[in-house]
Amino acid sequence: MKSISVVIVTYNSSKVLAACLESIPVHAQVLVVDNSSDDGTRQIAARLGAKIICNETNLGFGYACNLGAEQASGSYILFLNPDASLGPESLEKLEQAALRYPDAAAFGPNITSPTGIEPFRFVNYVVEQGRRKTVDGDIPAGDCCVGFINGAAFFCRRDIFLKLGGFDKNIFLYFEDDDLCFRLQRNGYPMIYVPSSTVLHRKGRSTRRSLRGEYSRAWHQVRSRMYVCDKYGLRQNLSELRRKALLRSTRAVLTLNFAKALRHLAAFRAMTVS
Repeated sequence: MKSISVVIVTYNSSKVLAACLESIPVHAQVLVVDNSSDDGTRQIAARLGAKIICNETNLGFGYACNLGAEQASGSYILFLNPDASLGPESLEKLEQAALRYPDAAAFGPNITSPTGIEPFRFVNYVVEQGRRKTVDGDIPAGDCCVGFINGAAFFCRRDIFLKLGGFDKNIFLYFEDDDLCFRLQRNGYPMIYVPSSTVLHRKGRSTRRSLRGEYSRAWHQVRSRMYVCDKYGLRQNLSELRRKALLRSTRAVLTLNFAKALRHLAAFRAMTVS
């Protein structure tokens, strides 16, 4: 049995999936959970030797991750975005960290972007009491305990992940990592940042881009944030947030930035529908 399983959730990810899969060492089990792609994603996964779990519809990120975790054979799982690629020996360094810190449940690599700039978060959204932005900080030089691990590359012990129920299946997209990190903290499980393990994240390229996609992502981001706030009793000034979203959408239309206008309109509608 392989000790590490890599779970990748895809939805029309054909443009980035090959680079992701080719970065994974051969000693890991690879599972691609596909949310009803129609662009050749499944064919790429099959060609590169991944085990494929095919969903008839788009079940969302967290739900699909849970399906992959259930069928994983490894003691550890790395949830990896299809637009992310592992650096040299990154998986081995995460496993070594898990052996060094047997009480910790989850581990996060140093995630960089093609421009080299990637915000680092010490805390999860719930602990920040629902503020619009979480606190970023200087990237630590060595291993350290953190309160948040980015879901783009989330390494954890499979048994603890399943014990806590995995990602909240009610969250379709966004904030599922914040929610899980808070539950890990609440149950006394440390999380460790491991900067020697590196991941390149081409953020926002997991699926093909379209105006419809921009609208959908913005909708789900706001709905997920609202759900997490309701779940943990965090205060929200929805009337003020709606006012700002509508104002920003109008400004974006006036500057002919229609993609941005759609994102803010989606946010407004997401906060208007009960």
